[in-house]
Amino acid sequence: MQTRHNESHMKKFLCLFLIFAILLPIFASCREADKGWDPFDPTDPSDASQGESFSGTEEGFQTESESLTESESLTETESEPAPEVPKSAAIGERVIYLFEGDTYTLHFEVDHESGNSEVVWHASTDAVRVDGGVVTALHEGYSIVSAGSESSCIFRILAKNMPTISVHTDGVAITSKETYVPCLVSLESTYDAFCFEKEIAGIRLRGNSTLGANKKPYRIKFESKQNLLGMNEGEKFKSWVLLAERMDDSMIHNSTALSLASMILTEYTSDWRYVNLYLNGSYQGVYLLAEQSQIAEGRVDIEEAGKDSSALLSGYLYEMDRRSTEAAFRIEASKLKFTDMFQHIHNCKDLVFNIKNDGLLPSQTSFASKYFQNVFKIVYAATYEDTYYTFDENYNLIPMENGTAERAISAVIDVDSLVRKYIHSEFICNSDDHQLSYYTHVDLSPQGSGLFTFSCPWDYDYAFSDSQTKIYHNPSAYFAARRTVWYVMIMKHEWFRELVHAYWNELYENYGGFTAAFEMMGKITETYATEFKRDASMWGRSKVQREQAEIMKIWVVRRLDWLQAHFGTGEFY
Repeated sequence: MQTRHNESHMKKFLCLFLIFAILLPIFASCREADKGWDPFDPTDPSDASQGESFSGTEEGFQTESESLTESESLTETESEPAPEVPKSAAIGERVIYLFEGDTYTLHFEVDHESGNSEVVWHASTDAVRVDGGVVTALHEGYSIVSAGSESSCIFRILAKNMPTISVHTDGVAITSKETYVPCLVSLESTYDAFCFEKEIAGIRLRGNSTLGANKKPYRIKFESKQNLLGMNEGEKFKSWVLLAERMDDSMIHNSTALSLASMILTEYTSDWRYVNLYLNGSYQGVYLLAEQSQIAEGRVDIEEAGKDSSALLSGYLYEMDRRSTEAAFRIEASKLKFTDMFQHIHNCKDLVFNIKNDGLLPSQTSFASKYFQNVFKIVYAATYEDTYYTFDENYNLIPMENGTAERAISAVIDVDSLVRKYIHSEFICNSDDHQLSYYTHVDLSPQGSGLFTFSCPWDYDYAFSDSQTKIYHNPSAYFAARRTVWYVMIMKHEWFRELVHAYWNELYENYGGFTAAFEMMGKITETYATEFKRDASMWGRSKVQREQAEIMKIWVVRRLDWLQAHFGTGEFY
């Protein structure tokens, strides 16, 4: 019996041993797995692609992929959303004049790749409000409107109540173009920030042909720099001018010509405002307040040879003035043969020039004269002699290798500025462009462009109509291209005419056919009707301003249609 009992125990032991032997590797494997996987250990050698690992959460078990997805989702939920970047808008216009209360809808193109939200418009001052590209003028002054791109449009806002400038000389008469009479100047307007009293200044006569009229034009020079009525975007200067508008019964020749110039040119163009003028308490009529044509930061912004530098390679401002008795130099154009793009022969008078710099040294005057005349020779030779020159290091002429007319002219002239000024001159048919008040400049200093530049449009008493008969020029014919020497020469070149064609179409589209300029002509007449009547009564004007302004507007619209038919299509003949 005992033997059987022992045998039974031995069998049970063997069975347990076999079971333990079988289960031991399994337990060992489980223990290794328990201590081997760490989801937060970046050095874990396990390969997730061989099977799903598990982690415990309060919700139970989930796969690694499910856990990461939830983690990523949690991060997105808790973090701040990516900020929306506003779209930008490229604006076509450069300058627009408005009266208080008027609106203007900008021509602009939205850059849809610049952001993922709406266009955000910005105005530099509170003179305007902008909503979706629609600009509303709130008070006189100016504002620069932009929308996230490099382009912007300057809005210049006129007061509906004409401002008043009062000049007190203590009874001293103003009789000289050279000598300033000491005075105190006050300015009154509807916007208090522009008003001031008794600023110290000097006043003298100005002008040439207009100086012979009974209503005199003036130049004011303040003792310290002033800004007047927010003109030129708030820039401060000492010198300002008061144009009498005596030769123009429409009273809008200068303002319209300068408005168009500010649209067409990228170079400096005078701003303007209408004002009542009182001299020693006596009413003098309506004047156009404008800027002095001069070298200055914010005007013709170049280094001024003489005043700023004694170097020959500096900046010079030239004015064509056939009446000058002390001219710096002349070009003997009367000895040259000129034909225009129609092969018509032109006999030109000599061209007389002044250099408008202050403090020029004799050596600088001599150099500036030589430089200008050599630029003229380069253009003339390239146009009429098929001979191509360039400058050496001393700005003497030398032959250009492999020259062409376009290469020779473009090497010395800012051709784009000539395109712009030609379009403006042809638009307004300015008689004086041929001999008077015609400005160009160059800056040969290290910071300058080194190119002869056509700039500073000025003096439009005799634009649009004949200076003697006052009869308007033919709106359906070339004027500047047959009259002004620079344009007579340059318009013979097809490559230049192609530039005119391209830039004209850009302007016409960007400004919607220049409608803003035409509307301003009518608004000036309507808004300032009472002031114009008072001026006419005082100075004995025989023609009614409203009627003359309407005649001019009709002419300008016809002129625009003709230019569009030729410049717009490229059919110049």
